[in-house]
Amino acid sequence: MKCTICRNIITQDQKTKEHIIPNAIGGRKKIEGFICKNCNSETGRTWDAELTKQLNALCLICNISRERGSSPPISVETTAGDTVRYHAGGIVKKDRPYVFEEVDGQQVSLSIQARDESELKKILRQKKKKFPTLNIEEALSMLETESSFPQGMYKFSLNFGNELSMKAIVKSLLAVVFDAGVSVDNCDVAIQFLDQGGNIPVGYYYETDLIHNRRAGAPIHCVFVKGDKNAGNIVGYIELFGAYRMVSLLSSNYVGEDFSHSYAIDPISGKQETVQVNFTLDLEEILESYDYKKIPEGSMQEVFEQVIAYAQSRNYKLEREKVLLQAIDKGFRACGIDEGETPTEEQLKIISGIVFDELSPLLKHQISKASE
Repeated sequence: MKCTICRNIITQDQKTKEHIIPNAIGGRKKIEGFICKNCNSETGRTWDAELTKQLNALCLICNISRERGSSPPISVETTAGDTVRYHAGGIVKKDRPYVFEEVDGQQVSLSIQARDESELKKILRQKKKKFPTLNIEEALSMLETESSFPQGMYKFSLNFGNELSMKAIVKSLLAVVFDAGVSVDNCDVAIQFLDQGGNIPVGYYYETDLIHNRRAGAPIHCVFVKGDKNAGNIVGYIELFGAYRMVSLLSSNYVGEDFSHSYAIDPISGKQETVQVNFTLDLEEILESYDYKKIPEGSMQEVFEQVIAYAQSRNYKLEREKVLLQAIDKGFRACGIDEGETPTEEQLKIISGIVFDELSPLLKHQISKASE
């Protein structure tokens, strides 16, 4: 069996499993015999890495699940001029901690604004080396938690599509051809692009929705291929996050039997999806997409708004649940209530007040975001 990329025979020591869709953007399914170990490593370092970098903001916004690792946070500016660190699920933290240090003879005063308790402990351990008399436990006992949220809207960079990332796209399409049991040697157009670069055989398509059983707004990764012996070609359709929608001509001289095959996954849950793709585009329509002629005005923006609104709604719900549990725990600790102990009426009033105080900033923030 030959490697799809380097065309060398895959020897025993070069056997490897390749994700159809990269793990870093939520892919799960792997295939063996598609490419060799060396090409797996090299294309992962270059093509897949570029694709992942370009999609990282959407990975964070949608809070994807991965088999291993996590999406790295990014620095994001707001329309109010602040810079924050944006983490998976819309968790936002200050760009950096603030440490104020004042020394007056033998007296040392520290004022620390950390982004979480683990960061505070790390800073205190560092300061302990500089000031050996620092009592870390005493300092932690003075810890005060405060919820704050940046003003304005986040300004994300969603630049997508260059030769490297499009090679990753074409590789995924070929992986599904391989998974269908069809020789990728049929895919002359795709193989030539991966080997030589040049004109990218991928175009955006938003004229119609090719997935018939779509959950409105829900992010989805979908890779679909279709061979047509009468047309003499193999074509492909790929969606990433349900937002980037692309078509491709993989083969221009196919002489085999008709076939179609797909792989789809919900990148949030990690569960494989069953999709109904109705691909009826002819060659002329595919080629027109390469010249950006299949993007009706406002169509791409509308799709992105739906996906981001879906993800944002889900993130808001998860954030409210998290803050509520933290607030209840804070209330129980403030009242000195042990686990399993039932609070009194008076304690319930105190807990309710703490929950209100903790939830109010979050709710105000979410309401203001929804109205922007």
